[in-house]
Amino acid sequence: MKQSKAIVTLAIGEKYLHHWKTFAENNWQKYADKHGYDLICIDTPLDSSERAQARSASWQKCLILSQEFSQHYEQIVWIDSDILINTSIAPCIVEGVPIEKVGAVDYWSSPTAELFSQTLEREYDYWESLGIPFTKDCTAKDYYTNYGLPSHFDKIVQAGVMVLSPHYHREILEKAYFGYEEKGGSEWHYEMRPLSYELLKADCVHWIDHRFNLCFYPYVILYYPFLLDDLPADYSLLADPKIPIDLGWLSIHIQKKICATTAFINSFFLHFAGCARKMELVELSATSWRDCRDAKIRASVFHDMACTYAEQGQMEQAIAFFEKSLELKERISDVLGKATTLAMLGQLFASEAMLGQMLGDDQGEFATALDYLQQSLEILQQLKSPDAERIRDIITNVEQMAAGK
Repeated sequence: MKQSKAIVTLAIGEKYLHHWKTFAENNWQKYADKHGYDLICIDTPLDSSERAQARSASWQKCLILSQEFSQHYEQIVWIDSDILINTSIAPCIVEGVPIEKVGAVDYWSSPTAELFSQTLEREYDYWESLGIPFTKDCTAKDYYTNYGLPSHFDKIVQAGVMVLSPHYHREILEKAYFGYEEKGGSEWHYEMRPLSYELLKADCVHWIDHRFNLCFYPYVILYYPFLLDDLPADYSLLADPKIPIDLGWLSIHIQKKICATTAFINSFFLHFAGCARKMELVELSATSWRDCRDAKIRASVFHDMACTYAEQGQMEQAIAFFEKSLELKERISDVLGKATTLAMLGQLFASEAMLGQMLGDDQGEFATALDYLQQSLEILQQLKSPDAERIRDIITNVEQMAAGK
């Protein structure tokens, strides 16, 4: 143990663990390092009983304070695995939360009670039109009574992010886990209703800034309803069909990245509950609203597309998209992004050169690869980036390959 506090999540199953490692692990580690947390990801069930297997693994967050490791920490921050952290602005979440209290966001007032009510109205209308099952909770009290709980409270703990204390809150979480059963599908929010009820009943909740658990799906419902569906290429952003705008697939994808990144900029922790695959839309390097400009997002999209083509072995297309990304990043002075793309281009040309070497072709590609890699290294050294060492190692390997070693 290094710290007095830890961030804990649960990612059970190869699919969920891979997703967390791909999109969240490095992002969370930066936040943990910045604010002094240990980072713990639980990838095996805490309860393997038949009862546990019959309901969502989400319930098992209620058991984290019962584990041996938790006894070494004063406070534990639970974070659902489908969350991204805006490390540039997110403050230390435990600050201001008394150790005997549970820090949490009021789900029913995010971002305000009035806007949440408007969001719910739109959600219900949308789900009903698609035949998606849901429970109609018109008030916070309905949220409890529909589950069969007393209607004592007008607030709801959003259980995706909680600041907890093993000493004070273990018994409450265990009571929620062992005292209640799965009600049905995801529309019942798994453990959240009974857990919220028990925490409020114990009068131990300290409400924190809603930006610590900003849910992306309601945010889209409220501000970007045109992103709800997978739109065809000829979709028009304008409602009037007399003024068609053919965005094309690429433009739609850019619009989605801009909107998702804007939500990220407006949050501390952005929660992709029910839509985890949308996490890939966020440009994590964005640190201000200025970074949500179309050029930076387009550069990111081109970079992603280049990587996809490279994985498919379509090198000509990959190089073309990397070069488009590089051009945009130079134009907007995205220095770190430029270094990343230069490194990718260098590695791509090195791979091509290796193939050419095996076939006995001209080895000029090695020179191109080393040129790109050297440019990347110089930028990273100027920025004092820890990635400089990795690029230096790649350069050494490419030089050895060029020499036939």
